[in-house]
Amino acid sequence: MNTIIIFEMLLRDGLQSLNPYLLDIKINCLRELIKNNFYFIEYGSTTSSILLPQMKDSDKILNYIKENYNNLLTKFGILVPSYRYLNKDILLNNDSFSFVCSLDDKFSFSNLKKSALESFNDVLKSINIILKYNSYIRSIRIYISFTFNGKSNDESVNLYSYFSNIYNIMKLHNISYEIVDIVFSDTVNVSTPEILFDILSMYTYEKKKYISLHLHCGKNFKNLIDTALKMKINKFDSGLCNIGGCPFSGSQMYSNVSTLELVKYLHQNNFITNLDEDILFETEKNINNLLNLHN
Repeated sequence: MNTIIIFEMLLRDGLQSLNPYLLDIKINCLRELIKNNFYFIEYGSTTSSILLPQMKDSDKILNYIKENYNNLLTKFGILVPSYRYLNKDILLNNDSFSFVCSLDDKFSFSNLKKSALESFNDVLKSINIILKYNSYIRSIRIYISFTFNGKSNDESVNLYSYFSNIYNIMKLHNISYEIVDIVFSDTVNVSTPEILFDILSMYTYEKKKYISLHLHCGKNFKNLIDTALKMKINKFDSGLCNIGGCPFSGSQMYSNVSTLELVKYLHQNNFITNLDEDILFETEKNINNLLNLHN
């Protein structure tokens, strides 16, 4: 049986789709998530709290993690939308970072206020800055957003060249490329099995071990996940409580793939996740109560 790695998105992608919550509630949600054996938890973003007040106190959540969970194997990641949102505390105290760029100019201008090519260059600059100041990095995740067919429409972004640039930066700082995940991200729910197949077919089996999928289709994920599994993808982003969405997409927000439903589906199909369905169920119930949700 194959092992599937789950990246939990509730604290960042989930909460950014709701009204802001107090720090105590976020910390209690984190405590609930810790009861599970998650490989990775994305806990917040460096985005300005003026632009995205839901991500206020991400620095305080990091401090809580360092004080209470520093010895856990779980990786705790923070999203850095641009190098302009990096600060000394984040640089030195965090060991797992996520970045975002796009293959599609229209989407990139809407979400990131820059072209697709500029978004790629911003990520490269961010990675270079982080590795310059922090030699202990456990995870680098790069969200690459696509909207229609996985290809850029105006800017000719060469993904292979881009991956080579990332590799060269890692090599320059003597950091293993093994810690990098390239995350194909569909935040507006336009993916089809055919689109996923076309995108993933561009990569050899060796390169697919660096690829994760970040989909926003709630509980309607089976055909997409089946396609990815057949293409030998074993890393997926998901979120508890059936929430999530990009507030800057300019369109309807779609929730993350449901962690609980995804784990159930994977177990039914004889995949291993290292997550317990009963504990996940209790975690989701408790977080729903904390957030006053009624899923």
